[in-house]
Amino acid sequence: MTALPTTVRLADPFPMGYVPPPRFEVERDHAKTVRRVREAVRFSGLVPFFEKRLYRRMGRPVAGITVEAILVTMLAVACERQPMLITEFCDFLHHRLGDADRAAMGVTRPRPLLVEAHSTPEQKKKAALDRMAAESQFRKRLRAMLDAIDPSPHKSKGRVLAREIFDAAEAEASAVDIERRRMLLDWVCNRLLEATWLTLPKAVRRSWNGSLALDATFVGTWARGAGKKAPQTSADPDAWWWSRNEDHFVPDPAAVNLKAVDADGKPVYQYGYDLELAIAGPDSPDRLRAFPFLVLGMTVHRPGTDPAKHCTDVLAGIRTRHVLTDPETGAQLDGLVHPDGDDIRQHPAAWLASDRAYTFQTWDKFALPVRALGYRPLMDYKEQDYGVQAEHKGMVLVEGRWYSPSITKALREATKDRKVRHTIDGETYRKLIKAREPYAMRYRGQGVDTGDARWVCPAEGTVGTKKPPMSPCDRKPASLVLLDLPVPRMKLRPKPVADEIPEVCRTREVLALNNVHIKHQQDLPYESQEWNDVYHSLRNTVEGANGTLKSDAATGIDEPGNRRSTGLAATAFFAAFLVAAENLRRIADFYDAATWNDDGTMTRDLPRKKRKPRRKAPWMKDWLPDRADAATVADVPAAAATSSTPASTTTSSTRWSWLSCASCGSSAYARARSGRPSA
Repeated sequence: MTALPTTVRLADPFPMGYVPPPRFEVERDHAKTVRRVREAVRFSGLVPFFEKRLYRRMGRPVAGITVEAILVTMLAVACERQPMLITEFCDFLHHRLGDADRAAMGVTRPRPLLVEAHSTPEQKKKAALDRMAAESQFRKRLRAMLDAIDPSPHKSKGRVLAREIFDAAEAEASAVDIERRRMLLDWVCNRLLEATWLTLPKAVRRSWNGSLALDATFVGTWARGAGKKAPQTSADPDAWWWSRNEDHFVPDPAAVNLKAVDADGKPVYQYGYDLELAIAGPDSPDRLRAFPFLVLGMTVHRPGTDPAKHCTDVLAGIRTRHVLTDPETGAQLDGLVHPDGDDIRQHPAAWLASDRAYTFQTWDKFALPVRALGYRPLMDYKEQDYGVQAEHKGMVLVEGRWYSPSITKALREATKDRKVRHTIDGETYRKLIKAREPYAMRYRGQGVDTGDARWVCPAEGTVGTKKPPMSPCDRKPASLVLLDLPVPRMKLRPKPVADEIPEVCRTREVLALNNVHIKHQQDLPYESQEWNDVYHSLRNTVEGANGTLKSDAATGIDEPGNRRSTGLAATAFFAAFLVAAENLRRIADFYDAATWNDDGTMTRDLPRKKRKPRRKAPWMKDWLPDRADAATVADVPAAAATSSTPASTTTSSTRWSWLSCASCGSSAYARARSGRPSA
């Protein structure tokens, strides 16, 4: 289906090669800002996607309010930092949009009448009816759009259902249809985020090497939670309880205590969704930034429910963004354009930083799918995962990396000594981490199957100390010069397992299959300088994005009152607009501080602020009591410290006096200024 003839693109060629972000709060030309929002919506391809499905449902083109008008209105309201409510959408569409923009987007519904204080009762009644009709039409069109991508089997949103009706809908739901609709919902939300990325210049977009940071944050819902045994369900049956623990999962809602708070006074249990985010970030702590850190992928799901599957779905969507077709039928979408024309490239894949929530996921759900997509995971470990994690054919897996069996106990348990036992300091810990390098197994290449790895002992080859060894004790690393370690070197002679020499010591190389302890493996040595540079650079990016998205002064995505629609589809759809608006604001901030380079790229320099040396505030000396001992008080002037003059007769501008109340007779120290009576 072609685009509607009423949908016209205004003449705005953007000759600079990119689409500037909308700035409603500072720009006076409202029409120009709206055209920028329209261009971002055009890059998303959602207009032909929804028009095709609404035409299939209604049997005629959408009239009165078009799909483009709805999408542009929602994104513009999110950019204005206004609540995502139907009333705000109608105010923007019918009262803040110009006639030219309304005509270009095919809006034919008349504007509702505005009333004044001197309006007649008939005019006020007509204005109220017009407003109700406009809001009803907008609400119905938005619901029709969401029904096409709603994976929930419960169609009655915002209502409390009887438990029997809820269970019957769950039993009749088709798992295939739910998965298909969830795929469509994720595609719609991520196409909106991709549109904000496409507004950047081509050179800026291609300066990103593909590194991402994964994280999940809680998003509340405009409904109260209910347990499984309650006679009635919640008004948002798609949501679930969220707990402030490691995996955020609540298996038994009967254990929920809404009055429970943590040490910081935050509630332990909440009702809502988990918002999974994938954010483009740097792979080094360099202060030069070549691109803004935008959210490129997202999905919404129940808290703590299969996070590995949801994050791999987000990553797979990022890797397939270059395919400009309908995700359901595979047909070309009329009107879906790309700013690069025919020079469309797939998003690159590099480092992937994740927190401890993904560490305990099984290897077949997270580790292998992530590596199959081309990413190299970097992760942190829990306390029980420190030290030796596994052994295979004589090799020892220590915190994600294979080492020779001759690695010493001090090097194996360095992280435990630092983070658990606290027996060594940070400098010693860094030296021990660096001292592991000579014991690391050398990667020889892949095996027959994808993901299989061939490893060689560090003593093998021209850099090794010996050629074919005769015993595991003769196999030593090529470099063992560790002179600055505080612990003495140990001559470790590991005992062969079952009276046999390990395979890694009997052969020139060993083969590790793709599923052998790959759950904890990572390509950089854990807690090394290189690992810290890449991992923490990406993690700081995602934590900063979460803070901005949930801040009341910025996006406020965690406030259910800003988006009072319930249900999985509505929550994800509204959250996508809020995240897209935050992406556009980040692009604007990047442009404000970036400079153009000769090759078309941009660089934003973030110089570190020099902190002045800390000193005590000079006014603090005025608060020293007269009875303070000068020997125990630092930085006290000699005149004030050695003065034996009573406080009532001292010449200091500020003094303490022992005052008595004339009415009650109570006494206390009081601060008196010079020129004022001391009593």
